[in-house]
Amino acid sequence: MNEHNQNGALLSPEDKRDWDIAAAGIASHEQVQDSAYPANYMCEHLPACIYDQGSWPMCVGFAMAAAKETLDNKEGVSGETRCSPGFSYAEREDDDHQGDGMRPREALKILQKIGTCAWSLFPNSGNYPEIKNILRAKPNYDKIVEEAYKHSISAYYRIYTLEEIKYTLMEIGPVLISVPSYTSDYWNPTTGEMRQGPDSHCTGAHAMLIV
Repeated sequence: MNEHNQNGALLSPEDKRDWDIAAAGIASHEQVQDSAYPANYMCEHLPACIYDQGSWPMCVGFAMAAAKETLDNKEGVSGETRCSPGFSYAEREDDDHQGDGMRPREALKILQKIGTCAWSLFPNSGNYPEIKNILRAKPNYDKIVEEAYKHSISAYYRIYTLEEIKYTLMEIGPVLISVPSYTSDYWNPTTGEMRQGPDSHCTGAHAMLIV
């Protein structure tokens, strides 16, 4: 994993306006805590494919595309199921981060307010703001935005506990996470665990989707 892959997810500053699972009307904290969870669970609905972002710092955009694909599959949405990672990464508002990498909360707001389009309409990857310029220069840009709004989400909420992750996966759908990366991460092939190496320091974060 290169430096761009590792550092594509930027810290989302705390926002007291974020809904939690109860405020979003999903379940009470007591219901989440008291629910029985199986030792193993396999989600029925998965993204259209497993994504490889390559060398682009677009992990948040790829995670957003996979999240919407998973929700669409669960809801039985017809038509093209593969979503564009580049659209979410490119179509930022003026007060969003204006550079490479992306804040997950800003990507969620884009998915809520603007939506996302099909892969076939915008299959591009790239650095920011170059990818934004490519999108805006498309002759059918207005059509892309119109189509994107049809594939928006109604809401999102912030998760604080392991039980909330389990409840969301079983009842709602995918969970977006941002994992810190370090100068000497290593993978234990026996346990499957990622470990922080000695004398390493955090270099950023990488966005992924739990499904």
